[in-house]
Amino acid sequence: TDISKAEEEVVEQAKRLSSLRREAAGSLQKQVEEKLHRLGMPKASFQISTTFREGKEGKHSLGPYGYDRIEFLISPNEGEPLKPLREVASGGEISRIMLAIKTVFSETDNISALIFDEIDVGIGGEVAVAVGEHLSEIAGTKQVLCITHLASIAVQADAHFRVEKNEREGRTFTTLRTVGGDERIDEVARMLSGDRNDDTSRSHAWELLRRYGGGERVRRGKG
Repeated sequence: TDISKAEEEVVEQAKRLSSLRREAAGSLQKQVEEKLHRLGMPKASFQISTTFREGKEGKHSLGPYGYDRIEFLISPNEGEPLKPLREVASGGEISRIMLAIKTVFSETDNISALIFDEIDVGIGGEVAVAVGEHLSEIAGTKQVLCITHLASIAVQADAHFRVEKNEREGRTFTTLRTVGGDERIDEVARMLSGDRNDDTSRSHAWELLRRYGGGERVRRGKG
């Protein structure tokens, strides 16, 4: 019957899809793991578990996405067993794992814009610099919007916007405006120390923008 033929075709397609998934999993987990090592998780192990969905009497169950049950497993530190990502990762680790996966996928997926809201949770120092570099890498093929409180990430953006809240006539208004040149140095200095007029902070801000700035030329300006 037509139904039997359709069932046979679906089963064959599911088997082929399952085979392709297992083939791709090895390559994907290796690439994600390499990215994690660069993002401050040098001992992390990442694995993609692909198992068959089980139905009645132990038979494989065919669902809308095929036969497979897929789960991401992670061991953040050496000596720890692989466990499901949802059980072991901290906020900062989840951010970096997601960023690693998006970096790998950035040249092949159909998403044209990515928004990262506080990707800097739980990180700092060299890891923050590495995260900024990865965001810049993704920005080579996608439109990237990033909300961050870390200067070492903000300085790597091609355009820097400041969000401000102001009160007028008893109401609060949120404004968004771009900053550049000396004003951007002021803003990065504020992100570093809370004081945009501190000479040490301004000097550090200038150096960060000179080293990592997204193509913007900065001059030392005041201070």
